Amino acid sequence: MSEEGTLQVYYDPSLGDGAGAGARRLAAKNQAISLHPTDDLCAAATRLSQGEGDLMACSAEWAIANPTSGLTVVGTLARKEPTLIMVSDDKMEYLSKSAIIVAELELCRRQLLRARADLEIHTPQSIAELSGIECPELNDKVALATWLEELRQRGEIDGFVISRSLFDAANIKSRRHTLGLQRGESSRQRFLPPPWQGFTLLMARHGFPLDIIIEDLDESAFLVFNLESKIMHGIDENIRSFIGLYAGQRQIGTVLRELDSEDDLHLRTELTDAYDKPLSTKPRVELMLEVLNRDGTVTISVERIAPQDEAGEAVIRLLQTFSDLVEIATMEHLASPRLGEARPPMMSLED
Repeated sequence: MSEEGTLQVYYDPSLGDGAGAGARRLAAKNQAISLHPTDDLCAAATRLSQGEGDLMACSAEWAIANPTSGLTVVGTLARKEPTLIMVSDDKMEYLSKSAIIVAELELCRRQLLRARADLEIHTPQSIAELSGIECPELNDKVALATWLEELRQRGEIDGFVISRSLFDAANIKSRRHTLGLQRGESSRQRFLPPPWQGFTLLMARHGFPLDIIIEDLDESAFLVFNLESKIMHGIDENIRSFIGLYAGQRQIGTVLRELDSEDDLHLRTELTDAYDKPLSTKPRVELMLEVLNRDGTVTISVERIAPQDEAGEAVIRLLQTFSDLVEIATMEHLASPRLGEARPPMMSLED
């Protein structure tokens, strides 16, 4: 802590990943926070680990991709919307045939094709080559989003997929459409977000006195961040870029109302007694995990809802079920007298 009694917090406002906005909300609420903007978060992390400054605010994706010796996650701020959005004039259902959509993530490309096989999905690099124009650096997310919006405004593309925080950081004013979880709406395509979306982490040196900022931290967000991390730790590295994942904490009443609309009698039986009353009124942990093949025609999806104190066991069961299904779906089926001729795997997960 500085001599003035303030906590010096590094953050990078140019990343457009939501951590900058989270840091500014934190400073507005806690007068002991002094923000220190930087355009090199890796260098700031090094300075922090060497004793210069107190905290660093960053997105979960950044922290996972840039491990820094000497720093640890001390907590998370309130999680913002984890789902991605599509910037376009119309909802996906109403886009013209063979509409051109730009999506940087392979997971999004597969999910979009699952929703509409006629869409033409491009990466920023491929649309730049197709248009014969230069693409901004991929690590400059704000510039990239601005460039994509310019292409859309000129009619060269019909839409593009980005995070909600990047939409705000780029100051885009066009229509946006949530690629949501679609709970209770089985008739609509669901879009599980990439792992670790919507989290702002606070990182500090080992031994940081947590009581100084404990009131600013969100215990629920910290719980689900750790759950998503445990799930990803159990996923084969070869398929992580194809994984959709969501962990959240929900009230039992909300879950049961959605089950009513879906007529999910099996899950309702697990959550209620013989009189249709909840077995427990404590919040539940909701886990959703999926992987898609290249053209989005085959999906493996596993879900679990469990009491918070059984979250660790729920993660283990989720991963075991998921692993078994992936193994079955990707295995060769040899010819046999009982099952007939040899058949190829149900799905291939290769890019």
